[in-house]
Amino acid sequence: MLFYMFSSRSFYLSLLAGFSLVFAGCTTPTIPDQQRTALEQLVNSTAVDKSIEQFSIPEVDGRKVYFDGRYIEGYDEGYVIASLRDLLSRSGAHLVEYREQADMVVEGRSGALGFDLSDALVGIPSLAMAFPGLGGFQTPELALYKNVNADGVAKLALLGYEREGGAPVFSTGAIAGDSYFYHYSFLLIIDINFTDIPERDDY
Repeated sequence: MLFYMFSSRSFYLSLLAGFSLVFAGCTTPTIPDQQRTALEQLVNSTAVDKSIEQFSIPEVDGRKVYFDGRYIEGYDEGYVIASLRDLLSRSGAHLVEYREQADMVVEGRSGALGFDLSDALVGIPSLAMAFPGLGGFQTPELALYKNVNADGVAKLALLGYEREGGAPVFSTGAIAGDSYFYHYSFLLIIDINFTDIPERDDY
């Protein structure tokens, strides 16, 4: 019985070692399927940046402006609100903390703040394996061909009006920005990335 137990354990350890040797070096970078990964946030924020860089609002120059961000919804709304406040400041607005202190109110709104992910695989996906007495492990993926495509979209708009009386001052209309990160793997050893995210050019 002792010999049988020893032999079984040795067999499983040898099998595990064999898997490690076969699959070593075969993994490729992917986008984890979980909320708020660093890459997802970068895709989203880059789309926001590209939307905001298209805005021109000279009407706020020299005005006391209260920014109303309650109509901005979606992932990273804090970054969007802060970026729009930065836009107002760079455009010459004097930002105030309370509506009563302003002579102009600027409302922001979002039509889209999102992230789309698609992927395809030709090969053997990662598998969960378990051995009695040894626990489990995850085999690396063997991809003859694989692509993981991530696209971010931000659709934003600004409306400015006089605080007293509500007379319109300007309306930008909706302006969209997008971003992408595309990863391709071929024949287990070739990895190619395409992205317009400045922080991940060397990913």
